[in-house]
Amino acid sequence: MYMDYEQNVSMPCGVENCEECYDAHSCDFCYEGFHVVTNETTTDNGEFFVDYFCEQNTEPPTCLENEYVGEDNLCYPCEFGCQQCFDYDGVCEFCEQGFELMTETMADGSTYVFCQETTTTCDVGLFYDIDFNECRPCADGCMDCSAHHLCHECVTGLELQWTTDQTEAWCVEPSTCLETEYLGGDGNCYPCDMDGCLKCYDGDGQCEICADGFDIITGTETDGEFTWDYSYCQPLQGCDWGLYMDETGVCQPCSYGCMDCVDAFTCNECEFGF
Repeated sequence: MYMDYEQNVSMPCGVENCEECYDAHSCDFCYEGFHVVTNETTTDNGEFFVDYFCEQNTEPPTCLENEYVGEDNLCYPCEFGCQQCFDYDGVCEFCEQGFELMTETMADGSTYVFCQETTTTCDVGLFYDIDFNECRPCADGCMDCSAHHLCHECVTGLELQWTTDQTEAWCVEPSTCLETEYLGGDGNCYPCDMDGCLKCYDGDGQCEICADGFDIITGTETDGEFTWDYSYCQPLQGCDWGLYMDETGVCQPCSYGCMDCVDAFTCNECEFGF
């Protein structure tokens, strides 16, 4: 459409398949699936003309994963529950999580392909694998999972262990690590290697308890796709009376009877009575 200011009305574009134009013979934008083509000509008496056309696209567009390219080179959504379908006919190739690919023979003998919500119930320790259309085993020690390495409940005697990015979880033996160690995702013990950390969480080694002279700092970070928590120990800006800060930033006690000291052997001020 364009505005005819002489008649003060909106008028349709004169070029076929043109969506926007500035007069009846031009075209700025074509409808989806078409693009503007111009043809410039000069008459024998020197007059210059430009003809506009909307030509159908020959290169298929880039559609979303759950869309397909139709015969008119436009993108159309796949049917409900379908994650990926074939171009031009839209027949489903892969279903979304929680759906299974089904086929049905129609009265005319043709085959109808569609996605149906999964109704299969698996036994304890199994999960429904949509790619194989069957129940498959969870990881060892897991009694309820939604994928092989995504456990929700462990058998008695085992503990659920998440990866740092929270994308996988499996069952491990209860932690037998020292207080200054943590249980890694591979089931091994590793030392809490953060300055000032006395105890850290299993799985990712984030600090849980800081030593004297440190504050615990917690927060959340995200990279746009995943979100995770963090915690670490930060040295205090100063120590209380009767303490001094050593070279590692930890507050240590002054010598007996000293209220203010530089180190364990150099006292600046004694307590009352000393």
